[in-house]
Amino acid sequence: MSRIVLFSRPAHGLTLTELVIGVSLVSILLSLAVPGFNTLRVRSQQTTLVNGFSSLFHQARSMAILEESRQILCPSTDQQTCQPGNDWSQGLILVADIDGNGQADPGEPVQAVFSAEPDSNIQIHSSPYRTQVHYLSDGRPSGYNLSLAFCDPQKRVEGKYLIVNNVGRIRISDKVRRDAKVRCE
Repeated sequence: MSRIVLFSRPAHGLTLTELVIGVSLVSILLSLAVPGFNTLRVRSQQTTLVNGFSSLFHQARSMAILEESRQILCPSTDQQTCQPGNDWSQGLILVADIDGNGQADPGEPVQAVFSAEPDSNIQIHSSPYRTQVHYLSDGRPSGYNLSLAFCDPQKRVEGKYLIVNNVGRIRISDKVRRDAKVRCE
């Protein structure tokens, strides 16, 4: 019996079936991974903002004590003047209250600035009655506790609070009390 052998070359490509199966698997994996990446991105934005705000609050307290002066932290959209209201989402500024009148007046120096990233989706709000923090020369904030809520309006991540107590200490929490989650409204 004689055999006829034709010259054969190894295949260097994919069949249509293999290609369709491969593309299907990649699309399924991406559809599972993309929501997780979005949640991770939002959580990272929230953490960056909480840490930036916390750092500026620590700096304000330290400056008030070291310089024996009054310092004001307030929300700002232009990084130069205080903005009225309780929306801190654009960032905040630290102003030296040179004349001690409890207001950030024109001409008083801006000591530090923290601004949110332009693409940040995190909303930051204080209570409507606590729109600024005034640190006295002993490091205590005048007034009562301040709670800043860092919330994702699409609720992809749980909200967090940055809480400044009456002594000026800061803590970060996902609850106000043991059983009360952050209110994001």
